[in-house]
This record gives sequence, C-alpha cells and structure tokens, in this order.
Amino acid sequence: MALRYFYEMMPSLHVVAAGSLLEFAFGDISIPVGRIQYLNLYPMTFYEYLLATDKQAMAQQVLSYQDDLENSLQQAILEELKTYFFVGGMPEAVRTYRDTGSLLETFSVQSDIIDSYRDVFQNIRHEWM
Repeated sequence: MALRYFYEMMPSLHVVAAGSLLEFAFGDISIPVGRIQYLNLYPMTFYEYLLATDKQAMAQQVLSYQDDLENSLQQAILEELKTYFFVGGMPEAVRTYRDTGSLLETFSVQSDIIDSYRDVFQNIRHEWM
C-alpha cells in the first residue's frame, strides 16, 4: 500500500519493486491494470559473462561459430567456460569474480544468494502451513 502513495502523489517518479515473492506480497490487494509490468530475469549466459568480464573479443568468437578455430583460442575459450561453470550466471557473483578474481569470494556471494533463497522458501512454507 505504501507504493500507492508514490503512484498517486508523485506520478513522475518511476518505482520498481522486485522479488521472487512479489505476487505473494500483494496477497489479496487488487491491482489496477497498467500499474504493474512483470519482467522475468534469468542468469547471465556465457556470452554475457564474457562481456561482463571484459572479454569482448572472446565473446565475439563464441558468437561466430568457426570449424577451423585456432587450437590455442579454442583452449582459452574452454578454460573460460570452466571458470563460468564455477562462477555461474548470477550478476553479483560475476561482478565479484570480475572485480576480485577470487573464486573464494565468489563462492561466498553464491552462498549468500542460496541462503536468501532458503529464507524465502522457508517463509513460504510457514505461510502455507
């Protein structure tokens, strides 16, 4: 209901509310048409990961499939793919790895993300019981 204030009193202000439980948060509140736009976000692809980690040239190579790719370049792409498998596609984890180069710090971010998911699902379970 607090968001309604912004809509009515400050219509020029764009407000974004996000979360996997947004629909549950609204509960039985009726929402007029046109006030909500749902957007689905997905983890970063390998290509997006390469762009985020400042490997634009490699990203372009990945997009332009070539049968005769130089062996050293192919190996470099495969090594980066292995790292992507560890880092994953969650933007915060990718940013942490890009900024620190540390898989340990990246794993800590991943752990925090998993903990927040557990908290969310724990709350859902308690609400349904």
